[in-house]
Amino acid sequence: DCALPIYVAGEAKNETAATAAMEQLLRDFPEGTLAEAGLLSFGGARAREASPSGRRRVLEDFLKHSPDSKLTPAVRLAIARTCEQERAWTNAVGQYDELLAASPEPTMQARAEYYRALAVWHTGNTTNALDLFTQFVTAHPTNLFAPLAQWWIAQHYFGEGDFREAEVHCQKLAGNYPTSPLRHEAILLAGRAAFARDLHAEALGYFTNLTSDASCPAEFQAQALFASGDAFMSMAKSLGETNETAQANYREAAKRFIHVSEVFTNSPIALLAQGALGRCYFQLGAFDPAQYEFASNTLARVIESPAPVAARSEAECMLALVSEKRSQLEAFQSVSVDLWRRAQDHYLNVVYGTNLRDGETSDPFWVKFAGLKALNLAEARQLWPQVIKLCDTLSEALPTLKPQLEKKQIGRAHV
Repeated sequence: DCALPIYVAGEAKNETAATAAMEQLLRDFPEGTLAEAGLLSFGGARAREASPSGRRRVLEDFLKHSPDSKLTPAVRLAIARTCEQERAWTNAVGQYDELLAASPEPTMQARAEYYRALAVWHTGNTTNALDLFTQFVTAHPTNLFAPLAQWWIAQHYFGEGDFREAEVHCQKLAGNYPTSPLRHEAILLAGRAAFARDLHAEALGYFTNLTSDASCPAEFQAQALFASGDAFMSMAKSLGETNETAQANYREAAKRFIHVSEVFTNSPIALLAQGALGRCYFQLGAFDPAQYEFASNTLARVIESPAPVAARSEAECMLALVSEKRSQLEAFQSVSVDLWRRAQDHYLNVVYGTNLRDGETSDPFWVKFAGLKALNLAEARQLWPQVIKLCDTLSEALPTLKPQLEKKQIGRAHV
């Protein structure tokens, strides 16, 4: 194979050898097709291990000397790829435009159209990229890149918050390309789009499709199972705390979170499932106070786990809420006060960052949540020095809250 020396030199990270081999190939076979594989290898060599500009000079020199060569489309494609490696997206688009203006053979044209759409997106022109990807799927429905283009479209609509369109395009991908590796991920995103539209039963249909599909990769099965738990949780919350159907939905959610944490133990989602399970038990506590004990044990495991700081901070705040609920139910004043103190300690762990590990920084959302909760508890107990200290800490950590916190400080400074 004439392209073999280029491939071998590229794998050996020998830029000089690869360039020499490409120069010889273009010189010896300027009108043939033997150089096409080499051009693709040469233009697509790893950017971090080779010089895109050096390879581009060789290719551009060939175009100057052989502008009418049959290899011109492949050369322009290779030049465009070197531009992409330098993130010179506008230049890449120009190369694709010139390539397409020459009406290359169908396979080359489809490849160039897809890469051009991607390059246009990288220039920041999302509207034009959407048009190009949409045109691509219409013009080349059976092309190798068609599922990728369809996936880009679906993700675009999801990211823009147009969940209906996102769901439609996910359905098209899953239906039109049943053997695509993207099929399962598309079904998962369709379910999330339906969930975002509060179509919980529809969302559960997508998620169940994946969890019952033996061919579905474990990664997507875990995510679908977790998402189905979220769907049951959301349905339960919409029914209210005293509704029996809500209780049943919380229990269904708990089953799914337990399954995720027990079956997919080597996946990070297992730790997230533990946190979600703690939230489930907390909600079930409104029906059966004994569930608060399960919530406490589950959330404590999350806090001690290697979960990310945001997940551990959420668990800390949830554990504080559990302690608050239990203190309200406790008949003995001493026990109630002890539970209140535990709640305050958990909130303050998040506010003051005592739950952080080496190299971690506090999660702003949970600092705000914990800070305001701790502030309410301190005010309820008339612990004014603690109120003032919390106001100082939160004003520094969350500047947007500073005006309202300063009012609290002024009101309590002389108490």
